[in-house]
Amino acid sequence: MKQELFVIIIFYMYILFKIYYKKNKKIVINKDYDIIYNQGGYYGFYQLGICHYIKNNFDISKKKSIGISAGSWLCIFMILDKDNTNLFIKKLFSKIHYIYPIHKLFNLFEETLNECELNNNLNYSNIHIMVSNLQDFTLDIHNNFLSFNDLLKCCVSSSFIPLISYKDIFYFYRNKLVMDGGLLKRFYFVNTNAKTLEIKYDMFGRFKKNKFYKSLFKPGRSLYSLYLLGYKDAQNNHEMLKKYF
Repeated sequence: MKQELFVIIIFYMYILFKIYYKKNKKIVINKDYDIIYNQGGYYGFYQLGICHYIKNNFDISKKKSIGISAGSWLCIFMILDKDNTNLFIKKLFSKIHYIYPIHKLFNLFEETLNECELNNNLNYSNIHIMVSNLQDFTLDIHNNFLSFNDLLKCCVSSSFIPLISYKDIFYFYRNKLVMDGGLLKRFYFVNTNAKTLEIKYDMFGRFKKNKFYKSLFKPGRSLYSLYLLGYKDAQNNHEMLKKYF
């Protein structure tokens, strides 16, 4: 019942926003991001496999990135050192057996990151996180994080869908009412840079866009198998990825 009510509320918000958007059109055009980590729900685990392969085979240390929703957590994964990368993967999948409730997944990501042996040298200066600002109906892109904990809170903001990805109804970040970055992305954010690598669930053609929303919360396969598929597909498309590095 709560989820149905939430869908109805979002529907009316969507209509109101379209009216607002037509009157106040503001576009954020990407010209300088090297990598975009997109939203994906459960398919974030497929994208995690792609990211792990990229980490193992290419230098991303100087790449400027932006994360949206599930992709915001991938931004953090990509800056972990080798030991913490392996530790994160091991701990994460030791806690997930088949389909983990989606409202616990991002909490699990945060919990697992906190269990890694992170040090003060973790560099997140090239990370940008996209958040939907519901107070001003704008798209906020954050970069200047006060601490690692502040970065984690921003990732929560970017992946926050009331009563679905989290059990809360509201979430505030930096004194603003916020929600999943993917909510307003299609209205405000346009990628026109051919040199930008977009990590997304359909980048290799395995998952079709028209079936995405039907299986967003019920992927029909284990999360570990999604991760393995992502790694394998990235490996099979090494030459394509190589063009971006």
